[in-house]
Amino acid sequence: MAAPERRYIRKRGAVRKYGLTPDQVEEAVKRGLITDCKLGDDGELRINEEELVAKLEEIKKLPHLSEEKRRLLEAASTTCPLCGRTVRPRKRTLTRKALYEGRVTAEEARIVAVVTHFRHAHTDYDRVRRDLSALANFLEPSERGLMLGSLKTYLRLKGRGSRRAWREARKALRRYRELKQKAVENAKRVFTGEAIEKAKQRGLLPQDLTLEEYSKIAKKVLRSWELEAESFSMRAPDS
Repeated sequence: MAAPERRYIRKRGAVRKYGLTPDQVEEAVKRGLITDCKLGDDGELRINEEELVAKLEEIKKLPHLSEEKRRLLEAASTTCPLCGRTVRPRKRTLTRKALYEGRVTAEEARIVAVVTHFRHAHTDYDRVRRDLSALANFLEPSERGLMLGSLKTYLRLKGRGSRRAWREARKALRRYRELKQKAVENAKRVFTGEAIEKAKQRGLLPQDLTLEEYSKIAKKVLRSWELEAESFSMRAPDS
């Protein structure tokens, strides 16, 4: 009788399915807890799922982060003097990913984490995003009425059965979404500037940091997402 075919699972699939961290999986391979593994054509590690399940409890006891990543995260952390919270690049964020991959320094990651925290916790950014009338104020006067009017047009036409009404409703919805996105981007820029100044006043950021310089750091973080998207589009299906 032929032996059953081995089933392999991607590293990232194992992380999601079994509640592990990438570092735990890599450490399990280093320590020999997992011996049946291989690299796929896309360069991603594939693991014998049966062996993984058999050693799962042992693997879960391994450190969640490597010592190197722990040091990087500590260097990118600080405490907010306004609310007392620990501020650091959060789990599963582009900033933490860029930090671990070496695309930004620990100081750059700390700056992004501080600005992000201040923007969400200590400015009106989140409130404005939820309030269409307030959000509209971040558009040109001619665009404010157009955004709100487009939404009203969509809501008025979406339930009608005619083809013409359906086309007009879709056009209005597309126009509304484009203007809303523009308003959100404008608001984010304004409140990011406010967050930078507030954090500088509390000594958490370099005094010479400008919005433009911060934007350059943020673009380096975003580049990690772009590279991941490019990599994902080139991956072959699971073998």
